[in-house]
Amino acid sequence: MNVENNDELDLMELLEILLREKKTVIIAFIIVSLVALGGALFERNKSKEALGIININISKLENFSENDLLPMGVLEKVYKENKVGEKNEISLDKFRNEFKVKGIIPKDIEEKKEKYTPNNYSISLRVGDISESENILNSYYKNLQEYYMDKYETKYNFNEIPLDILNNKNYEYLNYISIIEKNKNNLESILKNKVNSNLNYGAYGFGYREIDIALENLENIKIKELKEYLISTNIVRNVESFKDQYRSKRDSLLNTIESKEKIGLNYKNLLKNAKIDRGNVVLPKGTKIQEGNDNREGYYVDLMESYLKNQLEIEKLKDELNLLEEKNNHVKKSNNEENNFIINRLKNIILEYNEIVFKSNILENRENYIENGGLIKLGNPVVIASNSKAKLILGGGIILGVFLGIAMAFLKNFMGEFKKGKHHQLLSVLVLCCLVGYKGYGQEILKVTYTQNELEKGLNPDGSLFSVENSIKNNFLRDKLKLDEKELENIKITPIVLSNSYKIVENRIINGENFIYVPSEYKVVLDLSNRELEKKVTDQLINNYPKFYINYYLDREEFGNKIDYVNKYDTYRESLEAFNNLIKGLESEVKNRKNSAVYNETKYEYNNINIKLERLKNMDYMEILNYLNSKNIVKNSKLEKILLKGEMELLERKIKNFGEVGKIYKNILNEYDVPKSSVVLLENGDISINGSSNLREKEYINISKRYLEILNTKNILERKLKENKKLYDSMTEGNEKEKTEIKGMFLNFQNNINSIIESMERIELKNYYKEYRNSVKVTPEKN
Repeated sequence: MNVENNDELDLMELLEILLREKKTVIIAFIIVSLVALGGALFERNKSKEALGIININISKLENFSENDLLPMGVLEKVYKENKVGEKNEISLDKFRNEFKVKGIIPKDIEEKKEKYTPNNYSISLRVGDISESENILNSYYKNLQEYYMDKYETKYNFNEIPLDILNNKNYEYLNYISIIEKNKNNLESILKNKVNSNLNYGAYGFGYREIDIALENLENIKIKELKEYLISTNIVRNVESFKDQYRSKRDSLLNTIESKEKIGLNYKNLLKNAKIDRGNVVLPKGTKIQEGNDNREGYYVDLMESYLKNQLEIEKLKDELNLLEEKNNHVKKSNNEENNFIINRLKNIILEYNEIVFKSNILENRENYIENGGLIKLGNPVVIASNSKAKLILGGGIILGVFLGIAMAFLKNFMGEFKKGKHHQLLSVLVLCCLVGYKGYGQEILKVTYTQNELEKGLNPDGSLFSVENSIKNNFLRDKLKLDEKELENIKITPIVLSNSYKIVENRIINGENFIYVPSEYKVVLDLSNRELEKKVTDQLINNYPKFYINYYLDREEFGNKIDYVNKYDTYRESLEAFNNLIKGLESEVKNRKNSAVYNETKYEYNNINIKLERLKNMDYMEILNYLNSKNIVKNSKLEKILLKGEMELLERKIKNFGEVGKIYKNILNEYDVPKSSVVLLENGDISINGSSNLREKEYINISKRYLEILNTKNILERKLKENKKLYDSMTEGNEKEKTEIKGMFLNFQNNINSIIESMERIELKNYYKEYRNSVKVTPEKN
């Protein structure tokens, strides 16, 4: 019983000590907890790292590996730009080692343990403080993207033809035309497939169609007429130079013709010997039969096609040789007037071609930029991640603080300081002083929101890579508002990112999705040199930037200019030919855009445009043509006679050539071994078939159709020659009233064409604005 009383006294005494020394307990607890808090904060900061996901377009980057994400050229540039060595005293090699790269592999691929090249990589970095690491990783992404764009972007540009080649007296006129045609054909071969496929108005608009029509007009009007003029006049720049070229060209043609004639004889003998024995095939009653492709028949057909092709090539070479001989027999040197006329024509052709090249390069460069901009994308904005044990350290510190406080209380009591202990008021105050420069006004803070459909792929409306920094700072503030570079450095743009965005993206990639996360909201902080400038820039961003962003991808001043074929061409016939080519091009464009239209309303609008084009072609165009033909009126009779004479000579050559080609087809059809099949019904009901597959019959019909086309074309050319002779003999420039009337008809026709082009542009713009009208918003935020 006494023992129990003593125990109670001891416990009460302990409690009394703790109560009496509560300040000691509290102070010790606070000190230890603060130390633990400091340790936890240090640990958390030390374990933080900048983390991002890089998305790779593996289909375009062949044999890609993790090492390709860390090219030394890119790392060296980032190292120098961010002064990593100066700030952190680390070498370039050590800096490279700080990048931790890991491929993110979909779960189903990982389970199969297949060889797999990821198209998403996690990249982490910690160099210096965490803010510096974040900036460095963003800088690395930007430079990596530029590196691969520069590496894979096509650097080829179509070359313009220098005008000074016309000063080379060693070149003949036809040599110049040959140079122009080779360049033009090369350009056409590259662009031909893009006319009907690249219909994105934001990116290309009507650019490729415009180029296609311009090339057609250049070939069939300007170049064609100059060639016809040179043929009709037999003019050369230097007779001796022409004679040298003539002898060399003639010998080459004769040798080629001789060689091909021998090949033709070989084909002919092979065809004569290609006899195929045909036996009877008996089919039981009720058996179904199906025509098949007999390899033996296919051999005969291929042989015949090769023979025909060879004979046509011979005829073409003979025609070229005849033209060369004719020119050699009547060749003459141009006088000053003729030379100036030809050189001026060549100069105009080259200038027109160079303008086409200029526009083509704009489109090609834009297409390269768009296609290669998406090789490297940021799959998730750079975020700060931490795997620290800060909470564990802080919790342990709090517990330790409690026990240490109790221990300190008892220690103090045991030292005999109950009555005369010095009680010092311990004040532990932690003050964080964030010294910011006082400017007398608050910073402007804005929120920019993007909602275009392409954003989920990290793209702008035209398909180019989305970049807020580039759009706001470079395109709008620097290029449009002419804001100083120093002021631009004081504008900070940061994405408003989901707190767990990295994990969301990583999990979706692991689950098999090719997913990237591009924030739709961005915080823009203006810290400019004065309040007035901040206010001006803020107003511009709120009121004008949304419209600027949407219109930026439509700003194509190089294209869409109104056509002026009335004043561009020297003769009425040239203008009509150009208008005809334009109408054909617009008809194709309308058809393509109607077929690709999303909205029914758009299809109806293009139907209406097609009706207008039909009316222009069948009524207005024919009205002008019939008026000119009925009165034989020309714009410039002197020039028209020269050009018309050349055209007539060329027509006569073509008619003669088509006649010879027709003979080739006729002879081949006469020599063609067409198999005859017979079908006999036997007494027992079975069917006996004699013959073979229908390949020969089909080829015979095909050649017959081509022969018919040759005859029809020859008839058309003969009719055209007859019309030209009539015009040549009775052409007149007409009186002033007729000239005024004709010009009015042409201008009215031209205005209607331009109106149709404007209507097509309005349709595309309307659809574009319908989709993007409210896709960008800028709103002020409270400080």
